[in-house]
Amino acid sequence: NRDFTHWNANLRGVDLNHNFDAGWNELHESERSLGFYGPGPTRYGGEMPHSEPETQSLVKFCEHNNVDHAFAIHSQGEEIYWSYGDHTPENSLTMANIFSVCSGYELVKNDGLASHGGFKDWFIEEFARPGFTIEIGKGENPLPVSQLDSIYKKIEEALLVFALMYFLMIRPQKKKQKEEQMMRNNLRVGDELTTIGGITGIVNSLHEDEFILETTNDRTKICFKRWAIQEVKKLEM
Repeated sequence: NRDFTHWNANLRGVDLNHNFDAGWNELHESERSLGFYGPGPTRYGGEMPHSEPETQSLVKFCEHNNVDHAFAIHSQGEEIYWSYGDHTPENSLTMANIFSVCSGYELVKNDGLASHGGFKDWFIEEFARPGFTIEIGKGENPLPVSQLDSIYKKIEEALLVFALMYFLMIRPQKKKQKEEQMMRNNLRVGDELTTIGGITGIVNSLHEDEFILETTNDRTKICFKRWAIQEVKKLEM
């Protein structure tokens, strides 16, 4: 049968959105319980996670390019999936709500055979960064080409809002985070600093992710994590 109209899998009969290493074993058991034992048009996640070249390519791309946010565009349902497991970032729900308001799409959480194994699931689990699956359009797949204009108009505002969010909020925030990380990494013995709790002093010794601070007032030595640094006055050479 060469009718691939309703085919959701690759040429080897593996549904790529069931092939990512995020709860893959649980998903595999669920597939088998529902009768999906091998290659077919849909719902079969392969013999092992990341078994498919398409999955491997996407994983390598994300690992090598420091991807900030991930969007997987699917059809259909006019829904937005935004969370997975315990590593979903706090700002994911805020972003998802904005997309929902702009597009009219409903926010939903994973369930059933959509609970694990997806690209968005793996991205969140691996990087603890915002990832979204956006189910565009509504009807029976494959959606007719005649719907493309109306689908685009619905999601256009959401895409523009995200672009504005990135340049006005996310990009400056990442720049600040990078500067803060450089400040912590470049810390030296003798630097004068202030902690986020308002304690000032001189760096007495350094460890991998901690430092000993000798306080300015009474020369008490206190151990802090590097993330507790608020401001550093570099040692004059």
